[in-house]
Amino acid sequence: MAGDHQGMHEGGIDLTEEMEEAPHEEDVFNEFDIIGIFVNNH
Repeated sequence: MAGDHQGMHEGGIDLTEEMEEAPHEEDVFNEFDIIGIFVNNH
């Protein structure tokens, strides 16, 4: 998948575990529309 975030993370991957080290809180996502929900069936 194309794209990256701040040159650190590839687009299209689950970064849930990376949030603890992020320089921002989860509320940074409030300005974005939800377009889908990630479901891990494994």
